[in-house]
Amino acid sequence: MKLFKFILLAFIPTSLFCQEVANDFNKILFKDNFESTKDDIWTQTYNVDNLFIKQSNSFDLIRKNPELGYFVIPNHNEKYNSYEIKVGLSLIKLNRKKSSAGILIMADRDKSSGILIEINQKRQYRICRVYPDRIAPISKGKEGWINYPFAVTKEYNEILVRTNNKVYDLYINQKYITTFSEIELSKGNFGLYIGPASRASFKFIELLGEDIKQNPKTDPKTSPEDAALSQIIIQLRNDLAKKDAEIEDLKTKLKNCNGTTSLNTTQNHGIDTALTNRNRELTSLNRDLENENNTLKAELLKAKAELVRLQKFKDEIQTQQSGDIIINLTNLVTTQKDKISELETKTTLMQDEITQVKNDNTVLTNQIMKRDEHINNLEIKNHELDSINAKYRDILLRFNIDPNNPIAPVLENKEDNTTQNPPPKTEIIDQDYINKLIEKEREEKKRKEEEERKRNGN
Repeated sequence: MKLFKFILLAFIPTSLFCQEVANDFNKILFKDNFESTKDDIWTQTYNVDNLFIKQSNSFDLIRKNPELGYFVIPNHNEKYNSYEIKVGLSLIKLNRKKSSAGILIMADRDKSSGILIEINQKRQYRICRVYPDRIAPISKGKEGWINYPFAVTKEYNEILVRTNNKVYDLYINQKYITTFSEIELSKGNFGLYIGPASRASFKFIELLGEDIKQNPKTDPKTSPEDAALSQIIIQLRNDLAKKDAEIEDLKTKLKNCNGTTSLNTTQNHGIDTALTNRNRELTSLNRDLENENNTLKAELLKAKAELVRLQKFKDEIQTQQSGDIIINLTNLVTTQKDKISELETKTTLMQDEITQVKNDNTVLTNQIMKRDEHINNLEIKNHELDSINAKYRDILLRFNIDPNNPIAPVLENKEDNTTQNPPPKTEIIDQDYINKLIEKEREEKKRKEEEERKRNGN
């Protein structure tokens, strides 16, 4: 008997222990089809970021904030540890390409923690761990998103999670997706999630637990090992029945894909479009993976060649067989140092030339200033001479002497045709008088220049 147990346990698939939760959940713990718009289980919200409305047979969540998502947790404090939760939702297309929604399990309202199962309109899913200050992806992919077009649709989806003893099985649209675990969370509430700038319509949510009363009674004489073995055998039979049904279903679909029908059918249903599309998608995915694999192989070969080159260079350095390389490197460093020194010398010379030009510019500026001052003084003297010349002309005109020709005869007076000036003797006297006045004017000018010079300290 023990040998039979060992053989049976050896051939049991590991998925029964690490990929599937085998508990029988048939007791309804919570169920809401969102038929009533007056119940107070879910909080309806109307503000700048959120618009949560209970409609007829749906709960519509609209998130306007483009940066962060939002969780809606029912207004009760129940916590569960072993259960099956199922939710149906439709993503409504918006301008945002990654409009998303999902469910929150093992939620703790006080600690703002839990596990998020999320899908988007790009037919992707992801699993995240929710912390008070961030959301960290658990699933592997870009930002945690994994492409799964064979299960996720762009419209209506059903998400189902079965959990027991910190192990979680995920199903989307009745298709098994993955199994994961989270050891930090063992009990919690649940909730709905709407992503940033997203809109979703939740159709129902259902929570099932184990009905302990319906568990089969065990024989007191039966050992725990035999009871566990019996449960495993029952589970194996159920799984085998399910697998047989799936195989038959796949056979039928395969025949439909090939355009044929089984012998016991009376009409041809034609080619299964869904399977054809799936085959096309698988072919395309396989092609993409092959291209990516070829690219990675090329990069690997390139990296290996570079590694060999670097290893060879390292070996030559360590064995001191690459003296030429070291000499070349040394010469290169010396040449670079000489160039730097030459450039520094040129820079110093250029700086000296710039300084000399600045000094010459200063000297020229001072000379220009002195010349401007000299020209200004000459202009002043010229102005004074012009003033003296004007006075001289006035005196000559006063005595009826032509200023342009002082030695000419005295001008005649046209009114009485007589001369106003005395004879030539008197004219000579007046000319001496004029000369004296001019001399006096010059002396006065010199005196003023002398005083101005003394005043300026020259």
